[in-house]
Amino acid sequence: MAGFLFEVTMTKEEIITALRECARKVGGTPTHANLRQMTRVRPWWIQKHFSSLEQALRQAGLEPNGNGHRVKTEALLADWGLAVKKLGKLPSLNEYVQYGRYCTATFLKRFGAWGRVPDSFRSFVQSNGKEGEWGQVLELITAREQLAKAAGMFWKPEKGTEAAAMRAGMRAKPRLRFDRPVYGPPAGRRGLAYEPVTEMQVVFVFGRVAEKLGFHVERMQSEFPDCEAMREVEPGKWQRFRIEIEFASRNYAKHKHPIDGCDMIICWIHNWPECPESLEVIELREVVKGL
Repeated sequence: MAGFLFEVTMTKEEIITALRECARKVGGTPTHANLRQMTRVRPWWIQKHFSSLEQALRQAGLEPNGNGHRVKTEALLADWGLAVKKLGKLPSLNEYVQYGRYCTATFLKRFGAWGRVPDSFRSFVQSNGKEGEWGQVLELITAREQLAKAAGMFWKPEKGTEAAAMRAGMRAKPRLRFDRPVYGPPAGRRGLAYEPVTEMQVVFVFGRVAEKLGFHVERMQSEFPDCEAMREVEPGKWQRFRIEIEFASRNYAKHKHPIDGCDMIICWIHNWPECPESLEVIELREVVKGL
């Protein structure tokens, strides 16, 4: 009861103080998940006093970030660099989805192509004098370029020569074609030729394994949440679960779905470390390994 009374009487000033303290602990701008785990601040009190978390953060003297806010180019490049450090190599688009913080579509819109990110990163580092901090990443970028040159990707023979004619008829690296579908890597499993790359394909995989996971699907729909299913929680005891299906669990936040709007996320890739504890997450790529 004491905790309940505290939340009811929480003032605007108390929320601002809590936001600043939480920011100090996390070393950056706090998220709803941070606030729920580390403070008594709840979304409904933010809406009552400020109308949005963004407004509350600004009144607390903090800079909002995340969904709905333009990410600074420096922040994008720095996060790409951190992904490189984690992997020990330059990440592909799919690898960045797993290890990075931001949406890959933002990179493509900002830099035009994924292959241009390394050069933009190097320019960012050199123009800011941060070679010491990012030396490891710069070395990996240089190594990738040297490997590409060795493969002849940047070899440009003089026009009119026989070598130039041969060059015109070959490509050292396959080109992504936008007039045909894209597939994931081969899955090697019956009924699933390739790993999913879209949410709809994850829906198919869930349909294949739902029974083995203990679900009895009752409803599928295009509205949020995507699915309602009964689940055996104990022998002979079933309960209804509201399920949202995503390709990557972080998309739940990107799509701005309410935290209390469903019980579970079914995804192919679980890449949302800040996912609230109230949302159970089932990562299907791990599930199918054991089937």
